[in-house]
Amino acid sequence: MTKDISKELYCKLFINASELSRSEIKILILDLTSGIDNGRALETKNLSIDVCHNDNFNSSKYGESISCGTLDEFLYYRYFLDIFPKNNNIDQSAYKVEVGRLLEKLWNKGYKTVVACGFEDELLNRGGMGYDPAIKRK
Repeated sequence: MTKDISKELYCKLFINASELSRSEIKILILDLTSGIDNGRALETKNLSIDVCHNDNFNSSKYGESISCGTLDEFLYYRYFLDIFPKNNNIDQSAYKVEVGRLLEKLWNKGYKTVVACGFEDELLNRGGMGYDPAIKRK
């Protein structure tokens, strides 16, 4: 029996891009990853990505959390990406590297993003928890 690694490697990437539509987020992700849209999901060499509307999005709670500087503000971002391995034969470290690169590319574009997954501590800036790309660090 083959082990299903998709649960172990599943990632939820919250992105603060309320000014963009879901279609614009897809275009952004495709541009950053050189991926393709297969009609069901966005695909890269190692990732399968669904762009989802966050049912917990609440503009007033989001505004409150931003003004208070709380670490859970990402819970109220309008969108998140469901990221899974493209297949079960994936090299786990290559998968994690690709998730990390996507995260960094989004930061470089100025988007606050936070990853929730079992390996977030292995990623740069602990996967974005408490990290703001607009603040220059030494």
